[in-house]
Order: sequence, then C-alpha cells, then structure tokens
Amino acid sequence: IGRSIESERPTDRRGEAPDGQGAKMHPPLLRAHPLCRDVVDALMTCHEANPVGKYFGACNDAKAALDKCFRAEKEAVRARNAEKARMARQRFEDRRAEAATTAAPSS
Repeated sequence: IGRSIESERPTDRRGEAPDGQGAKMHPPLLRAHPLCRDVVDALMTCHEANPVGKYFGACNDAKAALDKCFRAEKEAVRARNAEKARMARQRFEDRRAEAATTAAPSS
C-alpha cells in the first residue's frame, strides 16, 4: 500500500483508495442474495459472455446495478436488525421495571 500525493490517503497499486472511493470488489456472489438474484445472474452472464471484456468495462452497467442492489439489501438487513434491537431493548426495560417493582421494599 502506497500513499497518494494529493490526499495523503493510503492507496492500492492502481492508486485507488481502499475506503470505497475507488473501484472495489463485490461480496461473494455464490451465497444467497434473495433480493438481488436476478442482478447477480445478469452480472455472471455478462462475465461469461465477455471473458476479456469484463476487465475493460464491458460489464460496468451490470456491476453498478449489483452495487445498488447490494446497498438496498444491506439497508433492509440493517432495518430488520434495528427493529430486533428495539424489541430486545423494550423487553429488557420491561423486565427491569417489573423486577424493580417486585423487589421494592414494602414498609
């Protein structure tokens, strides 16, 4: 990893920043992506149809669509996890309040 002169951010060999500002790889496509299955298939088909062209931008539109779909998928997972956390927190608060009322000394 080198340093770019312009911004003093670490860069890879192509001069792209590893913090998402440059090109980056997608997550593994073989695991389940229920919301993005058709987009994954489109990218895989493009890669099969363009074995050399994929390195020169032939599949950039499919990759951009995949990135957009993965962001939406990730946001859906975040929302689901946030709701689970809210429910768990509420159960905890309810149990704590119940324990405080039952453990309060009665005079």
